Amino acid sequence: MTGGCTTTVYNEPPIDSTQFVENGTVVYSCDGGLALTVDMFEIDGLGVVKVTYLSPRAGDGEVSIILPQSQSGSGVRYACDMAVLHLKGDTGIAAFI
Repeated sequence: MTGGCTTTVYNEPPIDSTQFVENGTVVYSCDGGLALTVDMFEIDGLGVVKVTYLSPRAGDGEVSIILPQSQSGSGVRYACDMAVLHLKGDTGIAAFI
């Protein structure tokens, strides 16, 4: 599943998602009605996000995946072998296998 996303809710004043916000939470509204809750935190100096969303594969239950920050030419990118979240400004692209 792949879709474009834009920020809709913050747990603090609006942030630029290309800047890491420790202990910040941002909710993205994506194509097809998908909502992603992105919790940002740091482990041993590395930016990490926990992405939570409702998945039809889980009977519309919540699914969470942890993504470490990875190299990006522009914006900020979090990725593992099962998902990619690329954020720039208040928009992003999410891809889940």
